[in-house]
Amino acid sequence: MAQLPTLSKVEKPDNAVETATSFVWIDDGIIHIQSTKGVPSTAETVADTFAAIRGLTSGVPKPVLDDVRGWPGANHGAWGAFVSKALSLFSAIAWVADAEAVPRLGAFPDTIDRLLVPFAIFTNEADALRFLRGDTGP
Repeated sequence: MAQLPTLSKVEKPDNAVETATSFVWIDDGIIHIQSTKGVPSTAETVADTFAAIRGLTSGVPKPVLDDVRGWPGANHGAWGAFVSKALSLFSAIAWVADAEAVPRLGAFPDTIDRLLVPFAIFTNEADALRFLRGDTGP
């Protein structure tokens, strides 16, 4: 199993809200989520993060960049909580993940992309931001 990066050095952006497992903020109209604790997500931690997002967006769906590098995953309840609320919060979803983590996500991103909102996984933040902004040029 790959060693997870140390998350203790993640610094809180000035405009971020701290949740049980992450920092959440908006920059240039895009919601950013940065995992900070290196603990698996649960229905409760998803609800906590989504409450912070609702507070920042006043409930208006926006694109989200979720940096999941170093995130150890989620339990079944977390996935259910994510799917049940994603459409009301997000207009598009981009995850930034370590290359070795992408295959472990299986069909989940493609299913969300087909059924709910545009969803893609990237190994670098610049490509993820281009996707969220709708940039299709070189």
